[in-house]
Amino acid sequence: MRFLFKLIGLALLLAGIYLLGQNIYFTTNIYPYWWRGVAADASILFLTSGILMLFVLSRQDKALGWVALGVGILKSLF
Repeated sequence: MRFLFKLIGLALLLAGIYLLGQNIYFTTNIYPYWWRGVAADASILFLTSGILMLFVLSRQDKALGWVALGVGILKSLF
């Protein structure tokens, strides 16, 4: 049963990465076209740092990781 929960968690993680990645364009210029001006640098930075904070920080400091993940998700959506 525990293995099944891990498989479901992995599937949800991959689905979330896929859905977030739909709105992120990796560009070398900040605004190459006026209709596609989405730079992914801040979004990826916040998402990566949030995940690392959740693994590294102590239990009472993990709220910082959740905040960084939330900012990264909001940045990638808007």
